[in-house]
Amino acid sequence: MDKSWKRAAVTTLIYLYKEKTCLWQVSCPQYTNKVLRTEAWNSITAALNAKWSLHFTIKDVSAKVASLRTNLSKELKLIKASKPTGTGDEAGLEIFDPTWWAFHLLLFLQEHITPATKSASNLNINNTSSTICAGEYELQTNGFGKKRKFQNVAQEEAYQMIEKATHHIEKLSQSKDDVETFATTVEADMRQIRNKTLIRRAKRRILEILQELQEEDETIS
Repeated sequence: MDKSWKRAAVTTLIYLYKEKTCLWQVSCPQYTNKVLRTEAWNSITAALNAKWSLHFTIKDVSAKVASLRTNLSKELKLIKASKPTGTGDEAGLEIFDPTWWAFHLLLFLQEHITPATKSASNLNINNTSSTICAGEYELQTNGFGKKRKFQNVAQEEAYQMIEKATHHIEKLSQSKDDVETFATTVEADMRQIRNKTLIRRAKRRILEILQELQEEDETIS
């Protein structure tokens, strides 16, 4: 039975996990509700298996999420370590710029993860430690990413302003409604199609369905 994680399946997992705020957002009222958290993991696992014809268990899925969170934490640590301390001459400063493909998809967790923490994340359903699948992404973080150089402090300040604006946009994106979340999922699915003719056909069919439903909605309204 194949239980290997393909990038497309991991992408779907990230989107499904993001929707279940009770699993990662401490301020969520259901965050401490074990029953609802168990239901959330069941829902994610079922949806993932159905979409990609997989046979993952809840343990497999929670372990993969733990692995992703661990690697995000390492990337955030590298960014933090490369930032200026505010002392001495910082001309030519190098800022770590992550290139791990899943980094930006996981940024909704940034405020909920302490960089390089050794403490277990709140992932396990029964509050016991989950086994982390360390192999697949761990190797990618060693010597991973590229350096961004700044010739003076002004450039660093400009970069920080951009970083703050990006962070603000990311916070706004956490409030996505169901339609926007679905659109993001469709985008991820479309990117898995390599044949341009099939892509055009998919676009045409989607637009036809949307037009039909919009006309129907107008008659109902």
